[in-house]
Amino acid sequence: MPGALVDTDVLIEILRGSVTDAQRIDTAAAGNDRHVSVLTIAELRAGSNGDDPAIELLLAGFRQLSLDLKVAENGGRLRRKYGSKGGTGLIDAILAATAIAHDLVLVTNNLRHFPMPELTLG
Repeated sequence: MPGALVDTDVLIEILRGSVTDAQRIDTAAAGNDRHVSVLTIAELRAGSNGDDPAIELLLAGFRQLSLDLKVAENGGRLRRKYGSKGGTGLIDAILAATAIAHDLVLVTNNLRHFPMPELTLG
């Protein structure tokens, strides 16, 4: 695996001081790059503390992955397939599709949102 993709919920816990979540990211990345989706950045910025300078500092340690057509299409398919079963929302489905497309471990605390067997969770 060439690294880890990190879900918004994990980054929020790190902003709250969670050392355990930061260690989980490092373990999942296994010495490779740590990534965030541009959708994760949007979710962080949409929060009530979205302009907190700590967010900018945290994000500086991650490579940003943009959304492309292949990921968008697969994300839509994953949402259609798993949305009614596990409560997988569209952003979660696109995040899963991003991790799958880039062969990344997805680090999340919302395991039930990501039931896709082809996805590696960390």
